[in-house]
Amino acid sequence: MIKMSFWDRTYNKEKAVELIRNTDKQIKYTHGLGYRNPTIHNKPISKDYALEILDNKSTIDIDEYQEYIHINTYSSNDLW
Repeated sequence: MIKMSFWDRTYNKEKAVELIRNTDKQIKYTHGLGYRNPTIHNKPISKDYALEILDNKSTIDIDEYQEYIHINTYSSNDLW
């Protein structure tokens, strides 16, 4: 399973794009910290939208699980 995070500098945009393009798994999206009950939490999204997120955001974590891939992005408010 793949785990990438902007925080510890393991996020690699090229590998993330390749993972999304080549997966048959469901993709889920969260924007913000899960414990703060974000408005977008584990929302199923399309591959196209996932690729758009990867193209436009820089604070990204990606976790691949057996059943799905989870993309988590953060705002500047989440990081202070």
